[in-house]
Amino acid sequence: FRQIFKEQPTLTSPLGEFCSHNGYRPVFFLKGWKNPAKPDNPSLIQDSVNFIKANKLPLITTLASVTEALHLLDFNRNAQIDFLEWVHRGAVEIHNIGNNDFGRLKELTEKYRDLPMDFADSCLVYMAEKLNINTIATIDRDFTIYRIQGRRKFKNQRIG
Repeated sequence: FRQIFKEQPTLTSPLGEFCSHNGYRPVFFLKGWKNPAKPDNPSLIQDSVNFIKANKLPLITTLASVTEALHLLDFNRNAQIDFLEWVHRGAVEIHNIGNNDFGRLKELTEKYRDLPMDFADSCLVYMAEKLNINTIATIDRDFTIYRIQGRRKFKNQRIG
């Protein structure tokens, strides 16, 4: 991952401007393997790198997903530092979750408790509802079950 975070350019236009001109509103979410050093799918790390290199759409996430990505990169402190720099350069737009949002996050977590839905997942589903987004890049199979406002499916830009 270190090389991709160093090479990947930052966004060249503000997200809102890009979305309004091109109609794209994707979500970025990096999650899915239990131990990055030994992923469930051996090609997962390379698939993730290939996706990030090839992606031309704006990437949107929440701090919960950034935290989760940093945890998954905990096998290499330099990879974490490079990831932080990549985010700092504007490769990802981070949307805030505030105190007023926790009521809906609780509702989503209760609704999907059998999966179980974790905090990062509930933040992304909530953000998708709030921003009217239905495209996501993930390896997390739970997003095939989650629904935006209880109805609309996510359109997954598959990684791997």
